[in-house]
Amino acid sequence: MELIVVLLATTFGVAGALKLLAPMRAPTIASRFADRGPIEALAVASVPWIEFAVAATLLIPRVRQAAAIGCLIILLVFTAVLVFSRRGKDALPCGCFGLTSDGARWRPYARNLGLSALAIVAAIGGEPRGQLGVLALIVVA
Repeated sequence: MELIVVLLATTFGVAGALKLLAPMRAPTIASRFADRGPIEALAVASVPWIEFAVAATLLIPRVRQAAAIGCLIILLVFTAVLVFSRRGKDALPCGCFGLTSDGARWRPYARNLGLSALAIVAAIGGEPRGQLGVLALIVVA
């Protein structure tokens, strides 16, 4: 269980840090969303801090289950944004983890699915067993 928690916390912490440290070098989903208005810009600016908060609370055993559920909610929102933003013909890359090249369009979905599986395992307090747990760890790694 500790491996899952550390992996999730590290992933969310690194994602938040990269969003703050690496300025957007090319248009991404987040930059397009932030250009819509001040509320959207505030939402995009708060994402790294939300990711830091989730990463920190995952490391506190008393609130770990709530933090894991928070991870799952964030991942569902991110995946929904990906789905809706890529429906148009001028779809932009995700920009997650500082990546701005579109490359394989399936990678963000696979990553979010793997992280979601780990968040579910962390939320129920179990260990990854069988093929699903191993697959989730491989996808995230």
